[in-house]
This record gives sequence, structure tokens and C-alpha cells, in this order.
Amino acid sequence: MRKVPVSALQPGLRLAKSVYGANNEVYLQTGAILTARYIQKLKELGFSSVYVYDPVLQDVEIPEATDVIHEETRREAVGQIRNLLLETASSHAKAVLPPKELSRTISDMVEQIIQNPSSRVINMADIRARNEYLYHHSVNVCVLALTVGAEMGLSRRELFDLGTGAVLHDVGKIKIPVEILEKPGRLTDEEFALVKRHTLIAEEMLSDNPVAAGIACMHHERVNGEGYPRGLKGAQVSLLAQITGIADVFDALIADRCYRKAYAPHEALEMLLAAGDYWFDYEVVRRFVNVVAAYPVGTLVELNTKETGAVVGTPKGFPTQPVVRVFLDAEKGWLADPYDLSTLEKRRFVVRVLDEEEVAFIKARFTGQSASRHRRDID
Repeated sequence: MRKVPVSALQPGLRLAKSVYGANNEVYLQTGAILTARYIQKLKELGFSSVYVYDPVLQDVEIPEATDVIHEETRREAVGQIRNLLLETASSHAKAVLPPKELSRTISDMVEQIIQNPSSRVINMADIRARNEYLYHHSVNVCVLALTVGAEMGLSRRELFDLGTGAVLHDVGKIKIPVEILEKPGRLTDEEFALVKRHTLIAEEMLSDNPVAAGIACMHHERVNGEGYPRGLKGAQVSLLAQITGIADVFDALIADRCYRKAYAPHEALEMLLAAGDYWFDYEVVRRFVNVVAAYPVGTLVELNTKETGAVVGTPKGFPTQPVVRVFLDAEKGWLADPYDLSTLEKRRFVVRVLDEEEVAFIKARFTGQSASRHRRDID
């Protein structure tokens, strides 16, 4: 299977993973044959990409084991945070406490991550509608933060506190006008000042939970003092807030936003590596990049040896050195028997990720279909 932008979908492709709404409603089931009407509906709902079966990658699947929590747990969390935020936004209550259902889900996340340390390599390639960004973002930040926290040896109690603060880190945004949050152009100084207030609003809303309030208030603080709302420095920014902050930056970067296209995971990781001991403590950055795959499973890549293949896994601790299933060789051409190689052991490395135009060309050559009129020679 392969993750394909909705803008590049063609009628006749078969869906490889079901498409869900934020409240666990199923929009399209696995196996559905995409029609022009379905594709248009996906665009209207704000989905930027979906997973489809592809002859080029017929043997490459995205196993559940690559995720650090169960897919059902993730969907439950998205639905629960959606309901909590919507209810809070429509009420006059100033305080927010996570309901028992959400607290149980956070506990489940903690246990799933602790009990399976070998799978702590996150393939961040989830499917989310643009108008449901806040709900998916809240859960993604929670999962990322918990994974990093577990790698740093935090206790179960600390992880639960971290998960609670992380999943509620942006709760203050429900009090910010939507037209400002979703403004496609540059914010004015006044608008940006209002957006920055979401951290202080969250601190007040979570005042009955001091740890969560601290995380929510400080997740935009930076160790060099450039953050907000109070310009804290160094150890003044708590470890839990730093972990949440780096998870927040990464997930925001890899998401399509109204004002820019998503960055690829490897690009986002490069940006975070540059932030070590600048925005975040170096150890936090090191732990973070060690548990996030730079090239999610299914990514088509070109290696320094001019081999082309699909990422099928990432060894823990080596996020930029994936296992690649090679199916195109610069000298031998198409391989009748694609083979898996570890770039870590074979002294290969990824030089670039193929764009959709190149993927279409590969598919055309592999399946015998006509290629795009804008071909690029990738041999």
C-alpha cells in the first residue's frame, strides 16, 4: 500500500485503509474502489491523502506493529478529545478536567507503549481531515510525547501526567476565533498576540491540574528564552513541557495547514535537529529523533547507489537508515525478485524521496500503463 495525496488520486484505485472521521465514523471502508464522486467528497471533507493498494508496492504493507499504540485506541482518543473540546467550547465553564473515559484511554496508551518497547519507532503518516486538525494533533502530540517520555525512563505516574497535559496542550485554542486560527495569510501582530494567549487561557482552564496546566502553558517556551508566554529559559522550562513542545512542533510541521503544505517527516526532523540546545535541551531532541521514522513505511526513495525502492521498516535508534525493498536497479533495471536491504548494514543511504510525478512514472513502467506527460528520467 502507499499513501497518496487526494489531489493525485484517480478513479479505479482501491482503498487500502479505512478513512475515519474524528468521531470514529467510517467515511470509506478498506477495499472501496475510488470513484470520481468519492475523490471529490474526500477533497470536500478536507482529507489531504489516503492509503491505496498499488501494484508497484503490492508486497509492502503498513503493519500495525509499526505503531506504538493500537489503532482502536488512537481512534477512541481522537473521538474523546473532540467531544471534550466541543463541549467545553459550547459551555461557560472555565475549568476543564479530562473525563474518566479519556483518562482511561491515556492509561491504555501508557501501558501499550511501556509493554512493547521494541516497537517504539513511530511512522507518522496518519490520515486526517483539515477541519479535524486540532483533535488529531492533540492525540498525535500525546502519543509522541509518551513515546519520548518512556524512552527517557519516566515512571507510569509521570507518563500519565505527561499524556494528560499533552493531549490538552492546545485546549486554550477553543477560545481563539476560528477565523484567526485558520487564516490562510500572514497574521497581524495583534492576531498573533491573540493566538499566543491560548497558552495562558489553557493554564487557567487546567488550574485544577497543576502539572497539565504547566505543560499547556509552557509548551511554546524555549530553553534559549525565545518562547512565549513568559520567555522562560533553561531549566525554567519543565522537562514535560519540553517533550510536549517538541512533539507539538513536529506534528504541526508534517500536517497540511491552511497557510502551507506539509513538510515530509525527514525534513521536519532535520529542523528539530537544528533546534538542539537552542529551542530544546539536546537530550530531548536526541531521544525524539531516535523514536520517529524519518521515512515512514511505504515511502518511495532513491538511494546513493541509484537503487529505487520502498521503505518497509526502520530499526529502532536509526531513524534515517530504513530497511528498503529495492525493485529498481540503475544497471539491472526492474527486478523480478525485489529484495530487502538494510541501509544501515549495506552502506546505503537515502538521497531523496520521490515525488508524485516520479511515482506515477514508476507505476506506468511497472504496470504497462501510459505515463504522465511530464516524465522525468529516474534511471
